[in-house]
Amino acid sequence: MGAEEVRELLPLYALGALGEEERQAVEAGLEAFPELREELRALQAATDQLALSLPPEPLPPGLEERILARVRPRRPWLAWLGSLAAAAVVLAAGWVGLQVWDWVKVFGDPAAHVLTLQDRQGRPIGRALVRPDQRLLLISALPAPPEGKVYQAWGLEGGTPVPLRTFRSRVVLLELPSGAKGLAVSLEPPGGSRTPTEVVGVSVNL
Repeated sequence: MGAEEVRELLPLYALGALGEEERQAVEAGLEAFPELREELRALQAATDQLALSLPPEPLPPGLEERILARVRPRRPWLAWLGSLAAAAVVLAAGWVGLQVWDWVKVFGDPAAHVLTLQDRQGRPIGRALVRPDQRLLLISALPAPPEGKVYQAWGLEGGTPVPLRTFRSRVVLLELPSGAKGLAVSLEPPGGSRTPTEVVGVSVNL
């Protein structure tokens, strides 16, 4: 893979949206073309800025407790709704001051809106770009999960958590169930859980 081919994939690499084979090819390319590392750092900085750039909105008190109280132990897994097409990302090195509207356009739909993911103390720990079709791009500022744990996303449907995919990266593409009115993230064992174990972030009012 040549330098230009690697450069074209850098935005999706920064978003965590590449498959394993392409990810390994980009990493090999970064070794072969170290001058591209500065571009990657700029893209990663832009991702970090979006994750923490917007002011938080207060969550309703006791929301996490209500979510856990409404968990249905026998609720079946929500089938993963298929692979999402990667966003057509067009970014340039040095765009550390990227604005939210740029990300909305990048994600492919001007009707998309931004949600804030907050922890128990109301601190922002991530942002989600949500399209009208319930597809979303979650960019988190969460630390790497502890050893033996993964993060899991949940769609909140009538206050009831519906299990989505597990992830370890800062950026993840998700598809919510059609009736979802909120998003939550929890820490779970590898492979995920049928009900949330330790909620670390919640966003409501999709």
